[in-house]
Amino acid sequence: MEKKFEHCKNSIPHLFVVLFFCLPIIIFGVSCAEDQINSDTSLKLEFSVDTLSYDTIFTDLGSATKQLKIYNRSANKLLISSIKLSDGLFKLNVDGLKSNYISDVIINAHDSMIVFVQVYINPKDTNTPFLVKDSIMCYTNGNEQKILLMAYGQQAIRWDRHIVEQDTTITSYMPFLISDTLFVPQGVTLTILEGTNLFFRKQAVLLVEGKLIAQGTFENPVVLRGDRNDYMNTTPPLCYDKASAQWGGIRFKNRSIDNLLMNTDVRNTTFGIIVDSTTCENQALLIENSKIRNSSGNLLTMNNAKLVVNNSLLYNAGAFILELNGGDYTFNHCTIANYYSFSWGTRTQAIAILKNCVGITPCAFNASFNNTIVYGGYNNELTYEKDTYGEASFNYVYNNCLLRLLTSNIDEHYNNCLFNANPRFVYTELSNEEKLTNPYNYDFHIRAGSAAIGKGNQATAIKFPIDLDGRSRLSDGSYDIGAYEFFE
Repeated sequence: MEKKFEHCKNSIPHLFVVLFFCLPIIIFGVSCAEDQINSDTSLKLEFSVDTLSYDTIFTDLGSATKQLKIYNRSANKLLISSIKLSDGLFKLNVDGLKSNYISDVIINAHDSMIVFVQVYINPKDTNTPFLVKDSIMCYTNGNEQKILLMAYGQQAIRWDRHIVEQDTTITSYMPFLISDTLFVPQGVTLTILEGTNLFFRKQAVLLVEGKLIAQGTFENPVVLRGDRNDYMNTTPPLCYDKASAQWGGIRFKNRSIDNLLMNTDVRNTTFGIIVDSTTCENQALLIENSKIRNSSGNLLTMNNAKLVVNNSLLYNAGAFILELNGGDYTFNHCTIANYYSFSWGTRTQAIAILKNCVGITPCAFNASFNNTIVYGGYNNELTYEKDTYGEASFNYVYNNCLLRLLTSNIDEHYNNCLFNANPRFVYTELSNEEKLTNPYNYDFHIRAGSAAIGKGNQATAIKFPIDLDGRSRLSDGSYDIGAYEFFE
């Protein structure tokens, strides 16, 4: 055993000598292999996607930049003979080089490169969206590989700091792209017919001193929204159309009365809808069969005005859904909910604040909520601020409503109401996994077992026989609270 051990000890120095000379050779050999350009025709590139697609892009406006990766999975360098567009309709930037044709590109072993892609779509003689296709062609060792590029182009009527100088009716013939303030002056009416889409850019607002009539239908609502259809760089990707603060919102100035939002969808705003102080003798705004949603600030801000909201869905705001400052307000068969939450900000207020003063001026306050759901993630979603001097009336009543409210606040203002009973919204019943895979997909229909089912007031339901989906509210003799009737 000692002799064997002695033999091993004598061998150790020889082993170090061998490693000393051989290891650099091994490393050099591996390095040389990686530095060699392999021309084997069986080697191919790999791509992060096989198709890069864009949602609708307005003509004459460039798209957002998207990217893809090209991978060399082999142990050798590869020479890409050329990277080019087949038709040149898109624009490429390959690792910092802007060109639609790049030749003799070397990609190192086990490495990748990034290709940035934009599209700029020329107008066509059509008012409907049209498909634009192209391909990125890569040639390596005699192999042709391609990534398909697709985008839909859309013509639009451009309004930049546009003043509606006379009574005007706009139709769905072509969408409107609003780049800045769209102004309706006093004495002028802007009528928007069914199916018309108004896309507002980031800083754009709709300012009304005259009158706004948005007249959609259940099948073809009027839509006022932000102009972006691309996706944020989030996991999973979030469409800008589901994000708040994409444009300013609608402001009705203090001389504006008899405005209408019928079957209208207003979304993705910064300040939602503001109605400046008018009088309660004339109705400032009627909202019916509509969806007002997703504002980074308040959703509805009313100042000493008269507002009626029927059969409508109001949801998600970073601040109040309803800030009602003096005035006269009626809500019938509405669903008012707040589950606003983004990675960059969450909600900061209860759903509603009712108060009988505007600034320091006391104003009479009257509000009626009928067959309406007011529900969200807070324990108390209704707050009140009464003029401390008692100089102005402060009247409000809730009839047959489902409310999220501290039980200690329940008093004579609440008639036949349900408190803190689960409305079982479709959205709140989704699993966490479903919410993560399809984020911000809010659905406020009610499920079986909802406390709202069958608890509505018949007289109110008869006045509004069609729910927000356009279905009969009276078909089963049971009247549900909220904007949506439950159907099996």
